[in-house]
Amino acid sequence: MPTVASPSGPRYYARASVRIRAAVTDSVLFGVSLLTLLLLFEVLDMTSAVAMPLFFTWVAAVFVYEPVLVSWRGATIGHMLYNLRVRDRRTGQPPTLPRSIVRTFIKSLLGLVSFVAMSLTRQHQALHDLATGTVVEMADPSRFNPADAVVRDVAQ
Repeated sequence: MPTVASPSGPRYYARASVRIRAAVTDSVLFGVSLLTLLLLFEVLDMTSAVAMPLFFTWVAAVFVYEPVLVSWRGATIGHMLYNLRVRDRRTGQPPTLPRSIVRTFIKSLLGLVSFVAMSLTRQHQALHDLATGTVVEMADPSRFNPADAVVRDVAQ
C-alpha cells in the first residue's frame, strides 16, 4: 500500500482556466508537430510506404504523450509551462501509468464537460481527477498567481 502524503502548509489547487490553457498549449504542440510532419512529407516527396508508418508513429505518440509524462514527471509540457503538477491525492506523487492512462481516456472522452465539477469540489477536481483520485496543484507555490489557483489550508 502506498504511503499517505503528509502535506504541510496550504495547498494550491489549479483553477479550470489555467488547466484549460495548459491543455490548449499541448494541443497546439500536437498541431505544430503534425504540420511539421506533413511539410516534411511534402518537401521530401515521401511515398506512402514511408509516410504512413511515420504518421501512425505520430498518432501513437499523441496517445501516449499525456499518460507517460504525467506518470513520469507529473506534468505534460503544457502543465510545466503553467506551473502545474498532477498528483495522486493520497500519496502526493505522480499517478501511476495505468491511472494516468485512465485519467487521460476519461478527459479525452468528456472534454470540457469534465471541468464542470471543479467548482463543486474543495480540491478543484475535474471529473477525470475524481475518477482517478488525482489533484492538480501549483508545482511551485512561490510562483502562485491568485487567478490560477485556489489556496486551501491542509487543516480544512
